[in-house]
Amino acid sequence: MTDSTAQTKKPSNRLMGMKFMQRSIEKEQQEQIEKERKRIISEAEWKIDYESTEVQKPKIRVEYQPSFLSFTDTTHVGRQSFQKFNKNIENPNEEAEQRLKREESKEKEQMVSDEDLMKQMRRRVENNGSKRNRGDQQGNTKNNKNKKQKKAANDTKKAEFIKPE
Repeated sequence: MTDSTAQTKKPSNRLMGMKFMQRSIEKEQQEQIEKERKRIISEAEWKIDYESTEVQKPKIRVEYQPSFLSFTDTTHVGRQSFQKFNKNIENPNEEAEQRLKREESKEKEQMVSDEDLMKQMRRRVENNGSKRNRGDQQGNTKNNKNKKQKKAANDTKKAEFIKPE
């Protein structure tokens, strides 16, 4: 009995000759062929391990330099007039240009050159040294008065150092 149950009966030739049976057999064959094709492709494919080689992003260096000029006011937006055609429009533009020139001139006045800064620092160091030695120099009052007058004259001529905010 085990032999007869283990073997399944094959369909008859007449049944196998019918179209629906032929189609089912063709589907099974196509599935087998497709599985075999996928297996061959998967075995033939090369796989590269990317974990060991990491791509590094390029480092971008940006240098920021402070500027005291306002660049937003320099762009001309809206109506414009050329060759003094419409003075109502040209007046605000001229005022803006004059304002910009005034700001630039103020900035130049406030700028202290390296040499002036060096001279100011020397004077301050000398003043600190002279304050310490005043007890020794009380007899030289005329010299001190002359020096103070000269320093006062120099201070009024030169722009003072402006502490940055």
